[in-house]
Amino acid sequence: MKWLIILLIAVNSFAATTPSLDPQFPIKDMYLGPVWGYITTGGQSIDKKKYPQTELTFSMPKLFDNKIKLQFNSQKYPAPLAIFIPGSFSHTDRRQAIHITNYLLASGYNVVRIPNTISTEYLELLPKHQFGDFIASSHGYSKLTAKIKAHLLAAQKITSSPITLIGVSHGAFTSAVVAAQTPKMFKQVLLLSPPIDMLTSTQALDIAIEENSSHINLKRIISGWISLIPLFIFDLQAKDIDQNHLAPIAKDLITFGTFQGRLLRSINLHLEQQGITTPFPSFKFNFLTRKYWQWRANVKFLPLIKKYSPDGWKALHTPKITSTLFWTEQITRQHTPVTIISAQDDFINVTDSWRQHPPYLYILKNGGHYGYRNQKWFKEYLLKLLSLDQLSSSEF
Repeated sequence: MKWLIILLIAVNSFAATTPSLDPQFPIKDMYLGPVWGYITTGGQSIDKKKYPQTELTFSMPKLFDNKIKLQFNSQKYPAPLAIFIPGSFSHTDRRQAIHITNYLLASGYNVVRIPNTISTEYLELLPKHQFGDFIASSHGYSKLTAKIKAHLLAAQKITSSPITLIGVSHGAFTSAVVAAQTPKMFKQVLLLSPPIDMLTSTQALDIAIEENSSHINLKRIISGWISLIPLFIFDLQAKDIDQNHLAPIAKDLITFGTFQGRLLRSINLHLEQQGITTPFPSFKFNFLTRKYWQWRANVKFLPLIKKYSPDGWKALHTPKITSTLFWTEQITRQHTPVTIISAQDDFINVTDSWRQHPPYLYILKNGGHYGYRNQKWFKEYLLKLLSLDQLSSSEF
């Protein structure tokens, strides 16, 4: 009977994290959705008078050759700690990280942002593992999280409450792996638009690059950027834009700009740190040539990782551990609440499907890859999840 009561409490706690509404997203294309979400979020900044910002410095010589410097924003009193990990290649001072940080601060948390583990910001820490080895990087972040909490507790900057951990996209997957190593350290784990499986998501991005490869060139990219300028300048509504015209432009921007371009910067830095001269043609000196864009058309994730990061390649091809649910099931077995928000039209998951539907997984009909980030329902839902009052009342 005792175990039945515990099970019912757990199920009700997870069920409470599911939105009671079926939110409609105004953008129908899976690539335009994320671009729309990014643009409509607008520029982000933290009110540092209200939430003072200080720099934390940690030394972990067994894992990183450089010192780790992190930004800490706080209430003017000790408060529960939240940690945020941004999406693929993203930095902690960019729009996405600041946006979530503001939600956390408004909810009463003190916040530390740590870099995405395949970003140049992370690589500048000189990690002692190969690019994309998510097992090694998550192991390091688990130890770093413990150091952050111990330091801030000793300084009387935070309360002793377990940590709230939030991640987006690749950062969500990393968050799941980190939390699975020490579930009791965390109050709750929120995963926004994670890959269903790291390998199939990487394959999906390579497929998208291949689909665009026959027509990618400088002229198309420039004209695409020009088409998007009005979205940045004017406060346009979804009904006021030509979604059919902008959809292929958004796909170009995401595949060749955001993901492929940032991947090359990270791989370049990874090689440079190993004393290897970059084998890639320079964008700066070659972007006007047709030959350069013919080369870019064939640059894909998995071949680069296989060639330059054997450990990263091995991690991606090890059964089970590439699945987000493999890690979240380990977390929930320790009664740490998890929430996953995903969308059926998330382009990183279009070649896969969720093989299980645990009660903490909420799947939107549409919303793209974190394209829903600036929707009213999302703000209300996230603030409800982060409510310190709600968390206190739902403890086991």
